Parts: sequence; structure tokens; C-alpha cells
Amino acid sequence: VISNLKAILPTSCIVIRDCKKQQIREEELVTGDLVIITAGAIIPADMRILQSNGLKIETSAVTDCKKQQIREEELVTGDLVIITAGAIIPADMRILQSNGLKIETSAVTGDKEIYDYTDEVVTTYPSVFEARNVAFKGSFCLEGDGIGIVVRTGKYTVLGYIINIHQQVCKTRSKLKMEIDKFVNFISILALIMATVFFMFCSIINNFRNVLDHFIIGFLIIIVANVPQGLPAMVISQLAIIGRRLASKNVYIKKLDIIDDLGATTVVATDKTGTLTQNVMVLTDLWYNRKHQPMRFIS
Repeated sequence: VISNLKAILPTSCIVIRDCKKQQIREEELVTGDLVIITAGAIIPADMRILQSNGLKIETSAVTDCKKQQIREEELVTGDLVIITAGAIIPADMRILQSNGLKIETSAVTGDKEIYDYTDEVVTTYPSVFEARNVAFKGSFCLEGDGIGIVVRTGKYTVLGYIINIHQQVCKTRSKLKMEIDKFVNFISILALIMATVFFMFCSIINNFRNVLDHFIIGFLIIIVANVPQGLPAMVISQLAIIGRRLASKNVYIKKLDIIDDLGATTVVATDKTGTLTQNVMVLTDLWYNRKHQPMRFIS
């Protein structure tokens, strides 16, 4: 009975208008309203999420010829998913119907361009990332609506595959750490050999009398004396000084132990646009009428 009464009553929601919280009916919502989403609430309109604190929303899907609200984890291959503006694609899917779908795939491909997606069959054979009838999990629908059929879910999606590869990347030691380990091992072996030779020499000279004294003086002390106790502090101090100098040149280092690798770098490959430049073209020279005119001489 209670569920039937809730279905009869109009849906209300909490919005922020004029910097004040208000509770209004769904029919009173207008474009631009800030809606507060709480646990158990029904989404009253299509909206862009501006802030999320562990927000989990059930995905709209069609299963057994019925429109149902299910969680993303419950999607299986073959489900028909209804895609709406503002929704995040919950799985890899083939677009079956498109009404002006515009999808942004930067979460998967790193490309921030917005593309028009269609339900038409691709006549050529491009890369799957260039096909505009396949939407990937993690992509964001900016405009339009459509229907897609799920082809891959969870860890078997392209995004899941990328995450899996990232987790399996072996953490390699830096060149500086390998050099320090090599030096410490060499010093340790040398100290052990020297201590053993000195201990045996002293013991033989004294006819193996006071062996304990010779062991403490001739073995332990030599080993302790050869261990470079100040090496870690010295290396960290030097790296900190170098890191501060680099920071003064607008070069920020996340890990100090890669400074040595940076110093040995000969070639750096990077995306110029937006990384080394501001993506703003500036006219510097003109060529016209077979003449060259630098811009600095033009008022």
C-alpha cells in the first residue's frame, strides 16, 4: 500500500536556488537548478554530476523486454542499455540507435575531442577506437540519447584492460638506487675480507690467545668502521639540494631518486600542444610578394 501511495504522490527534490536549499516538486525544476542527490532518491531530471561523495546510481537497462533500473555490476553481455545525456557509459557496447549522440572518450583514449556517434555500420575497417558506433566504458555522453547492446563488461572492457595492465607494471629500481646498492655490497664484502684477514693474522701471532679480544677488536670494529653510516644522509641531502635548484627553474620532481636518471636523459618525447605550449598560435613572420617580413618590425 505504501509503495502504491508513493507512486501516486508527486516526486519532490531538494534544490539550491538563490543560495538557499528548497524542496520543490519535480515539475518545477528548470534548467540550471542545482539538485542535491541523497541516498534513496530518484533522479528527477537529466543532469551533470558536479560533486560526488561515493555516489552510486543504478543504470537504466532493458532486460526481458522490460525497462529496469539495475546496478552497473549487474550488467551482462546482451543487455540493451538506454544512453541519455549526462550518463557515463557503463560497459563496452555497440550503438543500435542514436539520436544525436555526442560522446567524449578522454577517460579511455585520452582524447578530449567530442565525437558524433551513429548506429550505422562502418563501411571501412578503422581501428576500434576510431569506430563511431562502439562506445567504451567510462566514456561520457554529453548530448543526445540512444540504445546500445553490451558486448563486454567489467575487467573485460577496454578500460578494465588498461587498468589491469597498469596494475601489472613492474616497479623498476632507479639507476641511483642500483649504484648505491652496488657500492654498499662492494664495501661490505671488502670489509668482511679485511676483518677476517686481520682477525686471523692477530690470532696466529698471539698463538690463538685472547681470541675474543681479537674478534672484537680485529673483526667487529673493522666491519663497523667500513660501513658508510653517513651515506644515506649525504645522498638525501644532495638530492634535496638538487631538487630545490630544479624547482627554481620550474622543474618539479615527484621522486628525488629519479634525478640521476633525469641527468642521464638525452632525448625527451612529449606531446607539445598543451604541455610545452599554451595551444595558442602566434604570428612571427610573414612571406608575401616573395618578401620576408618579421613581425617584430610591423607596428
